[in-house]
Amino acid sequence: GLPDHDHKIGPGVSLPGSRASLLAISPAGRWALSTISDERGATRLFLSAPDHRSALIDSVNARLDAVDLPRALPLTVSKNDVTLHHWLFLPARSASALPMIVVPYPGDTFSADTPPPVNPGAVAPIANVPLLTALGFAVLYPSVPASSEQPPSPQSLASAITAAVDAAIASGHVDRSRMAVWGHSFGGYSALAVAAYDHRFKATIVSSAPIDLLAGYGSLDPRDRVSLKSGMNLPFTYGWSEGGQGAMRVPAWRARTRYADASPYYHMDDLTTPILLFQGDADQMGLDQSERLLTGLYRLQRNAMLIRYWGESHTPVSPGNIRDIYDRLLWFLDQTMPPAARAAARNGNLPAPPPTARRARSTVVNNHGLALRTDNRAAPSARSTHVYRHE
Repeated sequence: GLPDHDHKIGPGVSLPGSRASLLAISPAGRWALSTISDERGATRLFLSAPDHRSALIDSVNARLDAVDLPRALPLTVSKNDVTLHHWLFLPARSASALPMIVVPYPGDTFSADTPPPVNPGAVAPIANVPLLTALGFAVLYPSVPASSEQPPSPQSLASAITAAVDAAIASGHVDRSRMAVWGHSFGGYSALAVAAYDHRFKATIVSSAPIDLLAGYGSLDPRDRVSLKSGMNLPFTYGWSEGGQGAMRVPAWRARTRYADASPYYHMDDLTTPILLFQGDADQMGLDQSERLLTGLYRLQRNAMLIRYWGESHTPVSPGNIRDIYDRLLWFLDQTMPPAARAAARNGNLPAPPPTARRARSTVVNNHGLALRTDNRAAPSARSTHVYRHE
């Protein structure tokens, strides 16, 4: 049952197949350690001996062999002489009229032949496609062209995402009345852009996103407020805005209107769907980006929730916090796209809402709104919740 030896690396030593990845080799080149991983992320560890034999000595994530991979459906859209290829991921055994989560990221474009990788064994704390499809959601990865020479245009980003959404609806697999958009970092920026433009979405989920480019320009990395042993990270504070994804080309004080026009914060009047925000307090984007959006939405009497994770940076790494993100996400979708989410919950596929979310849902202050702060001291790392709901 071992793979054929066809990858010689030393005197008398061969790796167990062309797909093997070398981990270590002895100084004389007579013994080697290697791994072979399959498309699901199950990994086997081999010891190769001097006689070209290899022995299986351990397996990691073997249970992933039993995981059903999502089905990948290519979608092609041609508009204004531009052809873009999008990918719609569906549960392995799915029916039509699925609730859909759109996961955009400006600059990501895909070919018609190769879908984005969705390895169940990969570390994917945000918008994990195999997990979301296993829970009964369709997941759309749209191609969203972006230029490094021009400032981001919320309208252009929204137009590209909306065209992909239309193609997904036309496929017959998606319920257009149950759609959400989820973006991380610059993807969160585009999620807010399309939510302000396309009001078919029932929910918007944003994590660690640049929201006010004017306010964020020149801000220090929160970690630099504690220690500057490595110097100040100017390449991020200025570089991202002027020459990176922000592509503003000039400082903020020379182009205030350009920065404001490209900022979701200054288009807040158009954000009408419920919004769930996640961010770590050590995120280099600055926690105040999400906090200012939350308070602005409260000022507009819109429904919003911010979950802050103490000690997390731009991308969550704590297993407990990642589980908490999905618990809260699924509760949030249960409130905003109830038919499918509640049906899945009845079938035992979804976790119960987190305690803080249950309290938030059941409490209203003066029939006007709720400002709730709770601390979960039993969690693997501390976090706090701010919820603003308007009835």
